Amino acid sequence: MSQRHATSEKSKTKNSSSPTNLNDEPRYCICQKREDELNEDDNDFMIECDGCNGWFHGKCIDLSDRIADDIEKYFCHECSKQHGSSIFKQRKNQHRRDYSDANADNKPTQSGTPDFINKLKRRIFPGCESVVTRLKGNHLTPEYLATYGFTQPILISNRDGLDMTLPNRTITLAEIRDAVGQDRFIDIIDCEKQVTYKMNLNDYIEYYENFERSKIYNVLSLEISNTKLGEQVVTPKIVRDISWATIGVWPIKKPDDEEIDSNEILKKSTWPLQTPLLKKKRRPVSSTDTDQSEDEQFGTSDSNNFENFERPEVAKYCLLSPQSSYTDFHVDFGGSSVWYSVVRGEKIFYIIEPTDENLQKYAEWSGSPTESEVFLGDNVSHCYKMHLREENTILIPPGWIHAVYTVTDSLVFGGNFLQSMGVDMQLRIYELERFAQVPNKFQFPLFETFHWYAAKTFYEELKECNESNSSIINPITQHACESILHYMSKWVSADKRYQTRNRSIIPKGINCEKILRDLARELDIAKVSRH
Repeated sequence: MSQRHATSEKSKTKNSSSPTNLNDEPRYCICQKREDELNEDDNDFMIECDGCNGWFHGKCIDLSDRIADDIEKYFCHECSKQHGSSIFKQRKNQHRRDYSDANADNKPTQSGTPDFINKLKRRIFPGCESVVTRLKGNHLTPEYLATYGFTQPILISNRDGLDMTLPNRTITLAEIRDAVGQDRFIDIIDCEKQVTYKMNLNDYIEYYENFERSKIYNVLSLEISNTKLGEQVVTPKIVRDISWATIGVWPIKKPDDEEIDSNEILKKSTWPLQTPLLKKKRRPVSSTDTDQSEDEQFGTSDSNNFENFERPEVAKYCLLSPQSSYTDFHVDFGGSSVWYSVVRGEKIFYIIEPTDENLQKYAEWSGSPTESEVFLGDNVSHCYKMHLREENTILIPPGWIHAVYTVTDSLVFGGNFLQSMGVDMQLRIYELERFAQVPNKFQFPLFETFHWYAAKTFYEELKECNESNSSIINPITQHACESILHYMSKWVSADKRYQTRNRSIIPKGINCEKILRDLARELDIAKVSRH
């Protein structure tokens, strides 16, 4: 039995000697489509019958790819009359992702397998007290973070004082389905094989509520911002106070698509030493105009800023995890920060501090062909264990490397966000992702767009400080600007046509080279005037 993706196989089988008469072309599957009729947008897989060697669409024969991956020999409806039902793979080992490998005795244990999980539960790790800050919710404010920084995870034992709203712990999976949409397809990961599949939410609930589970399917990314379930979730106030998505770094649109002045939002933010931004309205100009004056550079009142993209929604995820789910070590995309609150169940985090040495080891490990056979925690000096229980909320700063094990069936709500204190690590992680050629679908959506908006925001803040002869420069802004100039200048210098090639993700009215020059100038002026 073999499988293929319909679109990729098309390109392999089509050749110049194909019959010119369409009636002579081979037809596939029970749908009897010719090769040129196969839907390239369907994203469906095909499976070969081991009896007749015919190829069939998974959808046409009601077979999902996650089930097909466990079939040793597939027989179509007609061939099954002669050969019997399809034959499934038999388990031959407990420690390899290919559980049917009969010659695996001398092969190393791979992460996510039953043997790996059993060993992980018996291991002893140092506690997280030295690297995790415990706070009460009402103490977690922008002023606190500005004073003490946000470089370590912050654990809040209950949601009191966080000014957040989550569904009650008694919410059922059926209620979640109805609030999200029963036809919704979700990304799941087969935790033993560490392979990702698409699954209908209805089918997942049927699986989840079956306590005799033969597989462990963990929900990866059920984003709920624009659903009825999302309406029941209000993120922690501290997240709303610092996230670029909510303080106006990414401009917010009114219902009629008119852009809301981000200055008004930022004036209301509670960052200590944060100065209000300029409120001048400027005419929009071409993003390729390299001779713009400062007042011409930003067309902030032009709704055309939004014609190419909408703000990505990554702030609200619903995470459903069955017992024994395991997610291997990773850094959240784009070095984004994370809020994570347990509604029911228990989780164990294995966390590694993002030191230079540890990030280098992480990069080497994640790019290694033996990644699945090596527990990253064994390669670093300290890997800490953090146990999360019901009502616990954790805020994870940028860059922290972590793996997650689910102790009992769990329901968690959380989300990702970019913020000003994390700019250096955000850009550093993004650079690592680019070097590792991480596929776009696994990167923070419109990451560069967010940071060009941030460059504009910081430029305007510094410019107003300098024009008002302010003696105070926000150290968070200063460090963020220095990181933007260091990393984002490399984007532009490495590709002389960066602006043209990336015009679909660069905000209208922003000229990349010029905004970096202007930002550098205003930062230099601010530094000199403060000494």
